[in-house]
Amino acid sequence: MTTSRKASQRPAPQKSRRPRIALALAGGGPLGAIYEIGALCALDDTLPGLDLNDCEHYVGVSAGGFIAAGLANGIRPRQLCEAFIEDRPGDDNFDPSWLLKPAWGEFGDRLQRLPRPPVCSTTRASTSRFSACSASRAAATTSASCARA
Repeated sequence: MTTSRKASQRPAPQKSRRPRIALALAGGGPLGAIYEIGALCALDDTLPGLDLNDCEHYVGVSAGGFIAAGLANGIRPRQLCEAFIEDRPGDDNFDPSWLLKPAWGEFGDRLQRLPRPPVCSTTRASTSRFSACSASRAAATTSASCARA
């Protein structure tokens, strides 16, 4: 007994559809960023039809995340090169040394939020050389060791 099977109805693949491209960039600090920007400029110059600002997804770690954010927001690789490597004056006037300055204000704010230790005062009426805090610590240790026994 023979049964006829119909061919599955799959849509024909569209050949004019443009490929989906994701861009993943690694870290590496300032030097890694310089190399990545240079490689992106070379890709942009040599591959016709490749638009690095029109990728489907952008992934970046550390310096690569910084570059990927710029590309995702429409900054061309050549503009990244001019701003960060060639140090040409432009509209944004970004100074990379801003990234190397310590955040002294934040350090001060966090230092003020640290819990303060109790203030120990020495009692002059006491004949021993221990401070009031040392005596209270010694008493607490003695009572804690008696409680364990």
